[in-house]
Amino acid sequence: MIWRWLYLLLFYLVVLLLLLMLFVVVAVHHPKTLPMLSQAIETQTPVRFSKLEGTLSNNLIFHDISYETLFSAKRIELHYNLLELLAGSLHVEQLELEGALLDLHHRNRSNPSEAPIEMPLLPYLSLERVSAADFTIRTNVDITLALEAHNLYYDARALHVQQARVAPLEVHTHPSVLVELNATDLRFDGALHVAHAEANASFEGYRAWAQGSMSDDTFSGSGRVAYPQELLAPVQGHLSPLPNPLEIKAVEAGYASVRLNTSLRDVMQLDTNITLEAPECEMAYDYNRSDIALHVRHNARHTEFNATLEHNISIDFKGNVTDRAALHLDGSSHPLWFDEAQAKVILSDDFFALDLTLPQTKLQLRSNDYRTFDLQSQVRELRLDFLQMLPDYLRRDPLSLELEAQITPNLINGALDAHTLHTRYNARFNVGKAHQNIDGNLTTDGESEFWQALGVRDIAHLHTTFVRDEERVILYAGNEELHATLFEREGTIKGWGSVATTTFDARGTRDDSGVRLELSSHIGSLYTLIDSVKELHYPEGFFFDTGMEIEGVLLFGEDIYVGAEVKLPWYYLQNDPQNGYFGTDGRLHVSIDERSLRIDDYKIEALGHTFFSNRPSILRRDDNGTLLIDRFWIDDMLKAVGYYSIQSGVFEARIHGKHAHYEGREGKLSADIDITIVHDENQTLIEGEAAIRSALITYKPTGANYVEDDDIVVIQEVKPVNDSKLALNVRLHNLQTLRYKTDMADLDLNLDLTLWKEPRRPLELLGLLRLDKGLVYTPTAELSMRKSELYFAGGEKINPYLNLHLYYAIDNKEIDIYATHTLSSPVLLFTSNPAMSQSDILSYILFGAPASSSFESEEGASSQISTANLLLGTGFKELIGDTTGLRIDRLNLLSTKEGNVGFEIGTRLNKDTRVVFKSDDIFSMVLQWQLSSNLQVHVDVMETGQGINLIYVREFADPWAQLKEQ
Repeated sequence: MIWRWLYLLLFYLVVLLLLLMLFVVVAVHHPKTLPMLSQAIETQTPVRFSKLEGTLSNNLIFHDISYETLFSAKRIELHYNLLELLAGSLHVEQLELEGALLDLHHRNRSNPSEAPIEMPLLPYLSLERVSAADFTIRTNVDITLALEAHNLYYDARALHVQQARVAPLEVHTHPSVLVELNATDLRFDGALHVAHAEANASFEGYRAWAQGSMSDDTFSGSGRVAYPQELLAPVQGHLSPLPNPLEIKAVEAGYASVRLNTSLRDVMQLDTNITLEAPECEMAYDYNRSDIALHVRHNARHTEFNATLEHNISIDFKGNVTDRAALHLDGSSHPLWFDEAQAKVILSDDFFALDLTLPQTKLQLRSNDYRTFDLQSQVRELRLDFLQMLPDYLRRDPLSLELEAQITPNLINGALDAHTLHTRYNARFNVGKAHQNIDGNLTTDGESEFWQALGVRDIAHLHTTFVRDEERVILYAGNEELHATLFEREGTIKGWGSVATTTFDARGTRDDSGVRLELSSHIGSLYTLIDSVKELHYPEGFFFDTGMEIEGVLLFGEDIYVGAEVKLPWYYLQNDPQNGYFGTDGRLHVSIDERSLRIDDYKIEALGHTFFSNRPSILRRDDNGTLLIDRFWIDDMLKAVGYYSIQSGVFEARIHGKHAHYEGREGKLSADIDITIVHDENQTLIEGEAAIRSALITYKPTGANYVEDDDIVVIQEVKPVNDSKLALNVRLHNLQTLRYKTDMADLDLNLDLTLWKEPRRPLELLGLLRLDKGLVYTPTAELSMRKSELYFAGGEKINPYLNLHLYYAIDNKEIDIYATHTLSSPVLLFTSNPAMSQSDILSYILFGAPASSSFESEEGASSQISTANLLLGTGFKELIGDTTGLRIDRLNLLSTKEGNVGFEIGTRLNKDTRVVFKSDDIFSMVLQWQLSSNLQVHVDVMETGQGINLIYVREFADPWAQLKEQ
């Protein structure tokens, strides 16, 4: 722009020189030539001046020259060679301007629609040197400069300058900008072009250096910017040192504005280990504005999140800063409800403002003095779906929150009100350096899914208080059922509380290393304690309760540690209406840190057995909330490993051990165990195997869950359909021959059995039990067991198929007894050597002697004896039928009317019930109930019918006995 108006000035000067050349010969030395020239210029051109001096032959000096309102100068001096001009060479040796003013702003303002000035046509013009001092260019801002240029020429298309220097150039903004410029190979053809330029600028403590080129009035290049070090005062100690000066990758500057682009190396935020990856910054400054605009983009990387941030920052020359920032989360290790956020920050000498906007969340922070801050935060209907570890009913219930607080250097004072659909917590808090007080109330209508799922009682209101000052700390929580207080003074801690029938006491210390608490608690009834807080609903027929004495230690320091000794003075378990189990003197030692539970040792009685371990068991919790069973020892021999997912409820464990040993009243056993347990919402599956290395079994079956004799009909309450989800597939086999020894038998046996159960189906037993050898004892005989087998084919009742062979030798007689079919309906065959009658064989087995004549009958009579019935009175039935639970307490041999042998055998089911079987002429059964000491009911069942008899028994005094006593 400067060159355009300079060119117009030179044009009119050249015209004047051409006019002078016409009169040069006669007027060169005439004293009236200059006044005549002056008059001609003023009458024929718009150029005005107050005085013209010099000599026409080599220089002219114009004073107070002006061109309309566009240009004016205090003095313009031209140096030239008149002879060269007369020869046709338009060459000027020097042009000097002093106090020049180029008013572009006035021209455009007075006539905005005025067309731009066209460049007049000149064949050729050259100037060796142009200089200007105090040259002012008036646009929307004033620019003052000093100019020196060399070798200027015009070739009818453009004005060329070989070299130019502008020093200094001052842009009169607030603050002013000072610029020094050196340029080579300039060209002006309506716009300015520079092959190479170097410039430096300074304003308000800032300095900039740039080099590059110019095209279309716009400078492009690179440079450096130095800034005041105090600009970084707010981030000193937080960011790693920033470079000063900054290297500028790109500079774009024109007459109206300047723009810079730069990037930094990675910047580490020291206190939180956040890395700002290669921040890129673009700066824009319009000369007519009072602020600098910055556009900053960078990535923020942390171990727990990655984010992209974009800032639009405005900094004015009074130090006021406005930052409009946008954040996009690329990833976070913590569950968050947002991935986009916007923030606006305003900083000035006397004002601070922060507005943070998130989905369903707003936060405002204000201060007028940087000492007192007002904080307001609102959360509106925020669903907690992003917290996957929460139950569904909590994630579905939206949360709303109102927080108001005033923050000063020594105090935070405010109120919190948080609520969901059915639950509300409100609190007032006052937190300072020497005093903290938080007083809150939790209320609920009990109708939310959360509270209903917990089943918590009396939680409609809970009052909590926390007080801390220089002398004491008090923590209290209470409602109708719960009262707990923790008190600390001068490093000594005491506490007490009660819930239902439970009381606890706490004592401890606090110092620089942390807090140590020793807790003791007496729980009279665990069932009462839990039921007072959460209503218990045991399944029908199930009940569990225990007393507890707890002595524990809690350590709060860099890490958290909990250690406790738990004693169970008594505990009771009932798993069905008929069976209950009682134990005493249980104990365990546990320790807990932030992620693991350690059971150092334990001992507990269950189902008549004592389970223990002196080897440490360890359970851990991973980042997903899954409980990992690193190891859990059972009797120091069996090791369980697995996991339990709290979120899905899936449990899986493998129990294995070599040479696991058991010894009890049932016998001694050593086995290799490998069992897997898998539990989910559909079923519980137990599968694996137990390889028995050695065993001595002394257990006598009680008859529970075993088949009843087909001969006996027991009328009982019908049990409901089995609804258990348990599934079993466990193989039992032995590696060495096992021994079974009771007062009735001493046997060697081998087994390969499978415990099989499908969900909602009864337990079944599959496989083979092989009896290799041994002895079987009856009250009158000792029988040898030959190779035999029991085959288990499943079914609701354990009713194996028999392939038994017993051998009995007496009085040089050998008796073989074979049992086949099933245990409930055995088929027995007897053989002897020498051959004997069935009566003699049975008599030898029962009485150890042959049948007497009183049992003999006419020919063929013995064949009428029912072998199957006679077996009910034999020791063999006691041997095999022992598993039924029947104990014979009545045995009579009868004679029938025809002279045959019959029997009567009875057993007591309980103290009031007896079953009697009779086989004489016909088979019959009598069930006897003792209703009272005088009243009995007899039910007779026989082949010809049945009947019921009510028998009243009355004891009368014996008069003869009374007389004898008298």
